[in-house]
Amino acid sequence: MSIQQVREHDPWPARAAMLAGAGALFGLAISQLFDEFRPEATANIWRGTAAVFLLTGGIVAAFTLERLRWTWSLAFAAAAGLVLAFVFYWNGGPNGWEGSEGWRFVSAALTLVIAAPLFQTIRDEGEARLPYPSVHVHAWTNIVLWVLACGFSLLVFLMMWLVAALFDLIGIDFVKYLMRQDWFMWMLAGSAFGGVMGLLRDRDQVLFVVQRVAMTILAVLAPILAASLLIFLFSLLFKGLSPLWETQSATSILLTCVAGAIILANAVIGNVPEEESKAKIMRWSAAALAGVILPLAVIAAVSTGKRIAQYGFTPSRLWALTFVTAATICGVAYAVSLIRGRGRWADGVRPTNVRLAVIICGIAFLLATPIVSFGAISTRDQVARLESGQIAPEKFDWTALRFDFGPSGIRALKRLQKEGTTASIRKEAAEALAATDRYSGDAPAVRVEQKAVESYAVHPRQTPLPENLNAAIAGAFYCPAGNRCYVYYEGGDIALAISQYDCPPAKADTPPDAPGCQPDVMTFLRSGGDWTRLDSLYEETRYKMPKDVVEKAVRGGNVEVRAVQRRQVFVGGAPVGRAFE
Repeated sequence: MSIQQVREHDPWPARAAMLAGAGALFGLAISQLFDEFRPEATANIWRGTAAVFLLTGGIVAAFTLERLRWTWSLAFAAAAGLVLAFVFYWNGGPNGWEGSEGWRFVSAALTLVIAAPLFQTIRDEGEARLPYPSVHVHAWTNIVLWVLACGFSLLVFLMMWLVAALFDLIGIDFVKYLMRQDWFMWMLAGSAFGGVMGLLRDRDQVLFVVQRVAMTILAVLAPILAASLLIFLFSLLFKGLSPLWETQSATSILLTCVAGAIILANAVIGNVPEEESKAKIMRWSAAALAGVILPLAVIAAVSTGKRIAQYGFTPSRLWALTFVTAATICGVAYAVSLIRGRGRWADGVRPTNVRLAVIICGIAFLLATPIVSFGAISTRDQVARLESGQIAPEKFDWTALRFDFGPSGIRALKRLQKEGTTASIRKEAAEALAATDRYSGDAPAVRVEQKAVESYAVHPRQTPLPENLNAAIAGAFYCPAGNRCYVYYEGGDIALAISQYDCPPAKADTPPDAPGCQPDVMTFLRSGGDWTRLDSLYEETRYKMPKDVVEKAVRGGNVEVRAVQRRQVFVGGAPVGRAFE
């Protein structure tokens, strides 16, 4: 089956308009869910989850929607949106990702990238069959579509900015105003992306031609990469592997070379024997690339294994081990095809690619779910090393346990704080728990001198603060031991922390009502169970109050959050400058 024999879908003229309209509506909805002018919007995980569902489902629908079995395509798009939304929700959104948890989102995205051409093939066949030519064509066509759609969307934005500048020359700034609105930009992006996807999907032959051109261009690079990798492996016979162990990036570079070798080798062999390059240098280059995959993967595995043996498991090392395992599986499969097929090795690799895609898709989906927790595995390993004495408490990476290992790391720290086998372990665990970012431990002297949050005066009445609020204030709010610090909390979702360190020291000849004192106020907002400092709400006031007035108001609890009305200059309906009273 050649590329021309792959099923061509009947034109669907209405699809472009449908996708453009749906893209605009989805963009408007996403802009409201991610409204940056409402601080609670980004803190609310449900908003982010809904936005990820709409964004993912919309993009997948644009790629897969065909008149043939269109209900299948919509169901697949909805399922794709649910998968990424679930991963987003489970990990708490980007602001809540700890260490390498973002790789879960990458795994979910990889699952969809691989699953899309598999689904498209099954939909076209009407049954669970995966002929390689169809899978290959859909995979490469999706890549071409993505590049063209993103390029077209960029051109639309550039054209709109040009139009805005054109009308601005004659004093009409309405278009320029629209281009500064998030909701309009999201709608424009959605409609442009959806519209061009619909137009391109009705031109299968054009996409096939572009795909062949892209594969031909990539195939030209095969001899260069093949020669480079062969020389590299030959050089290792004389240089040894020691230089690799001295670097921090050996595994990532080797895995990137493996990915490049797989892509370029498949660009040369095509999806059927008729499309395989006839030039001998190309065919030998593809065979060489297929042959070096396994040695490169083995070297990467040794590199990762040495670091794990020396320093134990961490989430990032487990992710590296996963990628190395996948690369090794591919290397073995390609090596077997080379040995068995020899001159016709490509005939064995093509169906093998489908099986590898299904395996990797399944692994990626598994890793995107909470079923496998690299944080929990790493926590057990690292804590065991600590408690067995393999590593001293002062050399233990407490910051990684606090910020890279997820909830399991925090639970382990709480246990070590109470049940640690030595006083040093209990002390280090307590300090790690008190840190609110990974850089807090860089200044231990500040932590020693800082006043404990528990000693702050709480207004309007002295009540215990929630544990999470204590931790948030301790990490974001600095209160010198000699200062008066206060917390204003009435049991809702807003808390204020106030210090008077901005008040200049009084001199003997300074009258008590002299102006020049400004309290330092920080606002904390609760969303779910977490408290977040709202930096965007704080700005230095231009009013400097007398010191005695500030002290009397703060000590007496005369602090409140009010709804205020302010004025702002508007020119031609557009706001200018900052609001003022």
